Amino acid sequence: MDNLFISPTIGMRFIYKNREYEVTFLLIDKFRVTTAHGGVNSYWSIDKINSLYNKGDIKIIYENNSILTNPKDINTIKRRLSYVHESLKKGIRCQSEKNLERSIKIISKKINDSNPPSTRTLSKWIRIYRSDSYDIKCLIDNRKGNSTKRKPFYIIEALNHVLKNENNAALIKTAKDLESHIYEQLDEKNIIHYENDHYSIRSIQRYMKKFSDPFLQKLKKNGNRYAQLYVRASAMSQISDGLLHVVEIDSHKLDIIILDDEFLEVMGRAWITLAIDRFSRVIVGFYISYLPPSSFSSLQTLKDMITRPTKHEMGGIPAAIIPDNGSENINNSFFRLCSSLNITILPAQFRTGNNKPFVEIFFKNMTNSLIKKISGTTLSDPIEREEYDSKKYASVTLEQLKNYIPNWINIYHKELHRGINRVPQALWNQEVKKYTPKGITHDEADILCRTLHLRDINNGRVLFEYIYYYSHALKTHELKGVKQAPILVDESDLSYVYVLINNDICIKAESTQKEYTDCLSLSEHKAVREIKNKLKLNDLEEYPEKNNIYARIKLRQLIQSDIELNKSSKKKRNLAKLIKESNIQFNQEEKINIKESSLKNSEVISFGDFERFGYEELELDHEV
Repeated sequence: MDNLFISPTIGMRFIYKNREYEVTFLLIDKFRVTTAHGGVNSYWSIDKINSLYNKGDIKIIYENNSILTNPKDINTIKRRLSYVHESLKKGIRCQSEKNLERSIKIISKKINDSNPPSTRTLSKWIRIYRSDSYDIKCLIDNRKGNSTKRKPFYIIEALNHVLKNENNAALIKTAKDLESHIYEQLDEKNIIHYENDHYSIRSIQRYMKKFSDPFLQKLKKNGNRYAQLYVRASAMSQISDGLLHVVEIDSHKLDIIILDDEFLEVMGRAWITLAIDRFSRVIVGFYISYLPPSSFSSLQTLKDMITRPTKHEMGGIPAAIIPDNGSENINNSFFRLCSSLNITILPAQFRTGNNKPFVEIFFKNMTNSLIKKISGTTLSDPIEREEYDSKKYASVTLEQLKNYIPNWINIYHKELHRGINRVPQALWNQEVKKYTPKGITHDEADILCRTLHLRDINNGRVLFEYIYYYSHALKTHELKGVKQAPILVDESDLSYVYVLINNDICIKAESTQKEYTDCLSLSEHKAVREIKNKLKLNDLEEYPEKNNIYARIKLRQLIQSDIELNKSSKKKRNLAKLIKESNIQFNQEEKINIKESSLKNSEVISFGDFERFGYEELELDHEV
């Protein structure tokens, strides 16, 4: 016997493509199905589910009287539905006499029906089928009284159309609004109607309650994400088999305003990154800061967790960890640490708190039990906060908050937990006798729990955030051909970094600015950089860059003019020198002529004794 027809009801469950679905709402011509695991909603038509069921693609696991099993009913519906479907193919005027005769002729010949229905009977089947929201059960002749609609067909069609539009509207409408829309639609189509033909306000309200899907209304008003969460039920319980089998980690913005430790100025709200053991509900690690979540905060939380066994505290290396999908957990540094310690990462689904419910519940308990009782709390709810000025009454510094939270966690560990019906610390101490948590030393964690960055090696140095780090061993590897290497940075102390060579050699490189980087955090360094940039901008306002450009132009013009002046002066000096040289030569020629004229003198000159003669005695030769 073939179960060919399915009439879905709310609560029906079936498996399609190895995934379990549940029918969660019925509309006029379709129904909403939701995945049993995940709560994703979608809409199917009646024809789709029947077609898939006939092909064997769907397996019903909970029918809730959704499947017709009576052979007589199945045969009746098969016969009548074939006539109805053929008539509805016409679309407009599907109940016309001509269309009904055509459908009867085609189907009776196709199925060898010896007693085909009359046109009046087929028209009745079509009217019942359409007025009963295309439910195939209405084609069964139950003979239990008059259950047909008592309103004209055009009124029913107008109501169905208005209800569909109401589901697709962002704003909620009343029954009177729908009644006015029905009148408006009938008037637009020039359909004659009377007041007695219409539904009462109470009847429209019942139809609205039956066919108004809250998912569609939230979808149009708030978007898909909010609508999916609005209609989703709480998920199944999350179970862990033992200590540190599964650890949940998440970040939370604390509802309190904190002050600066030194100047007591308002700094804003603090953040906490926390890890909780799913089995014992013990807090195995946390990190508090005024900075938003980052890879560094997640690494510091894991560092606190994996070093606790060496300090004889509750913590250790977990088998699996469920982080959030934020960038603080999805990064190379986080993956490298988990890979080194053989920790399995099970990322939570996007915007799904059910994957890590226990850490979310802990944040809620801590907020209600501790944070809201401290002066300066924001109360997280504007209605609850009213006129309370959180910044005015802020009185807690970050260091004080770091002292309050561990003390409250110690109290939490020693109180009865209703979720496990045990005291978390007592359960931990009991399970530690069966399994001893493993951990690593602080020095090992100091190398592993660092952010990873790729940098170039230049002359034995690497550059990170405008700070150089040097090592002579690094220079040796550079000479061997290593030009790039990953560096490991502790954002809370920039005095030194570790450089990985070929992922197996770790070299410590110290800062070239030892005094400046001593115990310097990355956030402080960035704040200093911002101050320097502001000073630079102030200097540029006082001494604009354009003035420097114009000054350079004037300087270049001055240099050019001096060059031209020097060239002209040099020409003048050369000319003067040339003139001077020509004058000297002229004087020499003149003197030579004088000599010659003097030599031609008739007078006899006596030179005296030749041995006592010298050129110095000749005044003429001496001057020349």
